[in-house]
Amino acid sequence: MPTASHAQATDSISWFREEWQRAAAWRAPQPTLLTYEAVAPAETIAAAFRARESQVAAMTEDQRQAAAQSLEEDRQVVARGNGFHAQYRLWFAEDSYRWSYDSNDRPSTPWRDSARRGSEGWSLTPQAVNISVVDRASEGGRDAGIFGPGERERDLWLRGGLGILQDLPSGPRPLRCERWPDGKWVGEAKNSIGAIWEFRGTVSDDALHQPLVEEIRIIAPDGVPGLSGDDPDSFLFTGWTFEAVVDRWVPETIEWRHEGRVHEKWTRHSIERVGAEEFVSLISVPTIDSPDPIRGDLRVKYVNDYRPGVEESTRIENGRAVEKWRTEPSPRALDRQRFGWLLSVGWGLAALLGAGLLVLLWRRIVSRRHA
Repeated sequence: MPTASHAQATDSISWFREEWQRAAAWRAPQPTLLTYEAVAPAETIAAAFRARESQVAAMTEDQRQAAAQSLEEDRQVVARGNGFHAQYRLWFAEDSYRWSYDSNDRPSTPWRDSARRGSEGWSLTPQAVNISVVDRASEGGRDAGIFGPGERERDLWLRGGLGILQDLPSGPRPLRCERWPDGKWVGEAKNSIGAIWEFRGTVSDDALHQPLVEEIRIIAPDGVPGLSGDDPDSFLFTGWTFEAVVDRWVPETIEWRHEGRVHEKWTRHSIERVGAEEFVSLISVPTIDSPDPIRGDLRVKYVNDYRPGVEESTRIENGRAVEKWRTEPSPRALDRQRFGWLLSVGWGLAALLGAGLLVLLWRRIVSRRHA
């Protein structure tokens, strides 16, 4: 467990469990919009590109042709040497949210959205609308990525990672905690495969007494194949300020460090209320018949509906359905019980460099450190 240079530490596992549950149960008092920027250094992008280049080289000829455009776009990003930049918007209320990503670094897919409304959710790109339900998407098939990282990023921004992935059986659970008289505390949580989440923080000095996480280190169990590196991945939280719109403290920056270096840094720009009607419009399933409130008129090529009782894909030309066929989620593409709780970080980088690389990065994160 992490240590602090303070005397008179007390065993505080009961307090840690209570705060963990309190964080997991927290919901925004009204619909809210959080905006932030992500920046990944040039060396991070270059290393990720090399990994994807090797991955594409091992594909079949048809797969290589399909990946050619995005690979060339990634090569140009690396050649510019400016790293990766993206803007994010996250609307949330109760258990619903919409997460929007925008970047100029990949012309073929300059934006991506995902949302959840109750038990249903959807994702939207310039090419396709995908629709599913929470239970089915969580099974790890073709529609597993529909819900995106919105909930996980909300958990990091609004909860400092406390209570994160509480909805998954494989998610971390409080293990031990110590506190000191000056408000400093350290705690550990452990997930079902033995990964340890080490928390270090303090407590707000107002009536809320909210735990303010300063660092999370995520240490994977030994014996995960194909992974190396002795430095745990970590998340550093800085600039906590009280935000009345959500009645809680929120950090200004979150920095993801990998192998001792900055891997990606998020910087908060704003947090504000939105109207209830506007929020409902934002999270409603996009259709080809009416403009999306963020993306305007849609010119998608496919609509894939994985909801039970529908399970249908539609090909679109000039705004009209020209072909339909039955579709089902593919067999497990990702062992979500083991790796699903990794779907909390690095999505912007993955959106730039491809879903296959995303799995590679998350498996790394699972590894020696991570979750």
